[in-house]
Amino acid sequence: MRARFLPIVVSTACCLASCHREEQPAASTPPAAQPAAPGPAALAPSDKPDKSTPVTTEALGKAALDGDLATVKQALATPAAANQADPDGRTPLMLAAFNGHNDIVTLLLDSGAKIDACDATGRTALMYSSSGTNDATVALLLKRGAAVDLVDSDAHWTALMFAAAEGQADVVRRLLAAGADPTHLDKDGSDAALFAANKGHTELADLLAKARDRAKAK
Repeated sequence: MRARFLPIVVSTACCLASCHREEQPAASTPPAAQPAAPGPAALAPSDKPDKSTPVTTEALGKAALDGDLATVKQALATPAAANQADPDGRTPLMLAAFNGHNDIVTLLLDSGAKIDACDATGRTALMYSSSGTNDATVALLLKRGAAVDLVDSDAHWTALMFAAAEGQADVVRRLLAAGADPTHLDKDGSDAALFAANKGHTELADLLAKARDRAKAK
């Protein structure tokens, strides 16, 4: 899977939080905590931990990102592991959701992972997932109670905005069906329809504009 990158102009708010990035192939790298950085922050490489020793936060994050279910299971022998965060505030759930590893997402949630936890810029697992081709993961997170309209603390983006900016039509439809607000404006006064239009996603922009207009007419 090739890496997805954050748009240079992005926004998202904690306790009302969100996240961004770009398209997804099979083992991408999640966005850095600072959205100003144009590229993703790569996790430092680490070998799979020996089963006789505790799994470090770094190794757990890498395992969640890479889809290494065995290592994640080993780490979860420590009760607090499900909510361990790296220096950028990224939890294993965010990293697993970023690459659409639904088995690990399910395991982490069943082990007590906080579904709406925020990273250092207020992004949540739903935001991480929404920027990629992760419709099934988005559906899973919503089914398990993820808040659909949290806003990140940087540019005040929602999950819908992340999906729109990346042209993720299936995810956009999923979020709209779950009640995502197409009228929400980021700190610059832009909405999801504009993000889609600016990236050349014409049909998606039209869909979002119609959803926005319907919502405003109510």
